[in-house]
Amino acid sequence: MKAFNCPLCGATGEVFYKHYQHCKQCDLIAAYPGHYLSAADEKAQYDLHQNSPDDPAYREFLNQLCKPIIKLKPAPAKLLDFGSGPGPTLSVMMEEKGYEVSNYDLYYAHDKNVLEKQYEVITMTEVLEHLQQPFVEVKNLVSLMKAGGLLGIMTSLHDGVEIFPDWHYKNDPTHICFFSQQSIAWLAKVIGLEIELLDQRVMILRKAYSSKT
Repeated sequence: MKAFNCPLCGATGEVFYKHYQHCKQCDLIAAYPGHYLSAADEKAQYDLHQNSPDDPAYREFLNQLCKPIIKLKPAPAKLLDFGSGPGPTLSVMMEEKGYEVSNYDLYYAHDKNVLEKQYEVITMTEVLEHLQQPFVEVKNLVSLMKAGGLLGIMTSLHDGVEIFPDWHYKNDPTHICFFSQQSIAWLAKVIGLEIELLDQRVMILRKAYSSKT
């Protein structure tokens, strides 16, 4: 399989394992586009998810993102949950805290009107790894954020090509691009975001008042 242009930075990557390539410029690991699921098959996978606001364990999982957002940008504030999924829960939790929340999801809440508004907070929980064009998608979302607004992301970051073949996170067929801390830092710098929090699962980026987007 030939190398292809990185969907994050556009550089040519290096195939290192099956249908995955690694980009040395931004450190993204990406699946070959020919291995993407069809829209129907992708939705069928998402339909299997059993997330619910009535699940205490799932709430606790999402609190890894919700709690620092609440601290950095307290309500009242307008929030967009991008990729809210078949059982929106983060929106319920943040509404309980006084946020005005809109949901958007390609398959379950496909209301493009919410993508024409401005927000103080945009969240993406377990979404980034599904995007075919992550740079374009994130840049578009940042354009919806007010200056000083927050972009909250949850995804699992990779720890290098050496251990990637044994990493469970790649086994979900809907996961097609894998960021590292270096990838997140590259994206933040290019788009004009300031890093507020960056660990192996939770990232919070702030739109600068003189943002490039």
